[in-house]
Amino acid sequence: MQENKKKDKEQSKIEHEQWLELCDYVHTKIMGYTKDMKFSKYIALRLRGLHEGNFIANKYIKPQANYPYDIILLTFKAKYLEITEAVRKKSGNFKDENQKFNYILAIVENSINDIVMRKKEAIQAKEKIENLNISIESENKAEYQPRKKKYNKRLKDLWW
Repeated sequence: MQENKKKDKEQSKIEHEQWLELCDYVHTKIMGYTKDMKFSKYIALRLRGLHEGNFIANKYIKPQANYPYDIILLTFKAKYLEITEAVRKKSGNFKDENQKFNYILAIVENSINDIVMRKKEAIQAKEKIENLNISIESENKAEYQPRKKKYNKRLKDLWW
């Protein structure tokens, strides 16, 4: 029982660190804010909602999915150029930062399942490579035997 609590505590610590990394990336890279600017509560609720597969975090709404924070961050990074280009094209048309972030999050939400599948495939490929048994090939190897040199008997007197 004590061991399970310790694992849960370590897992929640890792998850919290991933959450902070995600918030920092969204705050500085995606929204373009400096460190001394406030991180919007609305943005935080939208990110928590995405984590649960919902529009916004709400303890009364049943989670629709469970996207880890590192996958959300990976999706933001993978779509960074698309996000910045889309925001640049529409820059004067946002009424406030919430509308801007909703626009950005729509791009992320449309791509997150693709990123989840790619990461799953990458993990499976890595496991397949790690579990590959190459000892069979190394045990049944052929031994090298040099060919015997054949000399033309008529030319033997020239060199020997």
